[in-house]
Amino acid sequence: MPFSAVLRRTFCAPRRGVAALALAVRAAASAQAFARNPVVRTPQLDGMYYLQWAREIAAGDVLGRSGLVGGEPLFLNPLYAYLIAPLAALFPSHVIAGVLMLQAVLGAATAALAAAAAERFFGRLAGWTAGVSVALSTALVHLDGHLSVSGLGAFLVAGAIFSAAPRRDGERAGRLGGGHGPVASGLWLGIGALARPIAPLAVPFFAWLHARRAAPGHRVRAALLVVAVFAAPAVLSLARNAAVGGEAVVYTAASGANIYLGNGPAARTYRTMSSGGRFRFSPFDMHDDARRYMAPRLGIDATWSEISAAFTRDTVEDSVAHPAAALGFLAQKARWFLSPMEVPSSASLSVDRELVPLLRLAFVPTWLLAALGLLGLVVHGRRRDVLFGPGSLVLAHIAVLTLVFPLSHYRSPALPGLAVLAGGSVAWGVAAWRARRRALVIVAAAAALALAGLGALPPQPARQRHTGMFVLAACYRDAGRYDEAETWVRRADAEFRAAWPQEPDVVAYWSILGDVFFSRDGRFDRALDAYRRVLEREPYAAGIRLNVVVCLMELDRWQASLEELRELVRLDPSQKANPAVLARFGEALTRLGRVGEARPYVIEALRRAGDDPRERPRDWAVPRDLR
Repeated sequence: MPFSAVLRRTFCAPRRGVAALALAVRAAASAQAFARNPVVRTPQLDGMYYLQWAREIAAGDVLGRSGLVGGEPLFLNPLYAYLIAPLAALFPSHVIAGVLMLQAVLGAATAALAAAAAERFFGRLAGWTAGVSVALSTALVHLDGHLSVSGLGAFLVAGAIFSAAPRRDGERAGRLGGGHGPVASGLWLGIGALARPIAPLAVPFFAWLHARRAAPGHRVRAALLVVAVFAAPAVLSLARNAAVGGEAVVYTAASGANIYLGNGPAARTYRTMSSGGRFRFSPFDMHDDARRYMAPRLGIDATWSEISAAFTRDTVEDSVAHPAAALGFLAQKARWFLSPMEVPSSASLSVDRELVPLLRLAFVPTWLLAALGLLGLVVHGRRRDVLFGPGSLVLAHIAVLTLVFPLSHYRSPALPGLAVLAGGSVAWGVAAWRARRRALVIVAAAAALALAGLGALPPQPARQRHTGMFVLAACYRDAGRYDEAETWVRRADAEFRAAWPQEPDVVAYWSILGDVFFSRDGRFDRALDAYRRVLEREPYAAGIRLNVVVCLMELDRWQASLEELRELVRLDPSQKANPAVLARFGEALTRLGRVGEARPYVIEALRRAGDDPRERPRDWAVPRDLR
């Protein structure tokens, strides 16, 4: 076949053309991000958690009996960690680059599925519109350049919508209904729930859709097939949590905490997910902080199910006590699904664009697809396949994000559904215009503009630009680039001060500055002051308190360092097994002339120490017979 014919065939079919476009844009943007954005190479927050989890799976801890998950019910949705675990096993030194390549391919497949689904629902123009919208989606291209579950979630949403699309005339169903049958829908939705458990809200609608399509006498069977196949992955997740964690948690034990973070008084005050300083947002710290926060009521050994239920009760009780504020905030969050703001969490679009100019190739904003998608749901509302297919998944996302919060990485998996519906809007508008129903098209366009305007009205979600700057500063610090770390942390503080002038300092500001003073300047007095400010707000931060110990030692304040060590193990008894803590005990006691007391600490530190020299006592603290 001539090359020109191959090109014609490729670009006449929307799914092929948009897949190529999506792959090219993601590959270019991700390559630049990997080269220029340290947050990509050293992921933070959820990305760091997933990466460590994947490495532990690759090392053989498949069920999470130890390590990060620690034999408890799952805290984050598991599918992403298990997807990237093979890359961690095969390419341990290049796992992040491998994940970015995988996500570029998934992004291309998402665009192809959205285009194919829209073409089946509404025609070729809709297919091109939906596919190009996904290929050039600002949010999806941005998040595909980070370790983020969003791209996987979007791919699974697109697959579910494709499974709900109508068959072409004369197309045979094949065994078990084929790619557009109840088994396919159940699989897409069931696996999708392991990445983002929003799909369960759409299951009844998909079941009804396939029941309506089935032949008389087979309708109940079709509906039950959707539900049964959907339930299979959920049963696996439930069985793992029950067998390993001892709790009947279907997906994760974080639902109560997320509801609390997204609806409590602090969330209403700051217009973002917030605990008001009660516990930290990082998944590494949230376990311990949330358990400690609930300990006075539930006990320190409370199960995660009990903790999650307690957070839910607190949120409900607060909403009942302040009904107007709670309902008003829910209404705002529903409106913010249309917001032009891409609310950051572990990745900030506005900050990343400074470092990765190629992100501007992805110029299709979420608010535009949301407005056109909801318009498409209205103009095609009489079609039950549209309403119960892409419509149900979009409405499920709106419902869940109204209950939680429309962070960018929570909202973006709905984009394939919105793109398919937006393609339906465009196809309907062109057909109506050609049929000289132009007044109706103008009214519809005005309605879409009104929806977009509704999403843009103040107040908006908090811009939170400072969070991305703090994350970037932390990455520069971890890479030993202390000048850049100081520049970005001071910019972050200025941004925060401008937005929240009455609020106390963000602890990350003092933590990162303390590290800069310590490692770059050798100013242990200034570092000590900075770390003390962190401990005023987060007394349980073991790493910071250990930094205080080291600063005191460098300042020859050995008795004070010993007192800090004792406070450290009092607040966190698990630190008694930390070789770095044991080593510092040995050093402090040696300097204070208590060599006999120091010896057991030195022996245990040497026994437990790995390759990190910070885990070993310094030579002068090690008795000659142990060297």
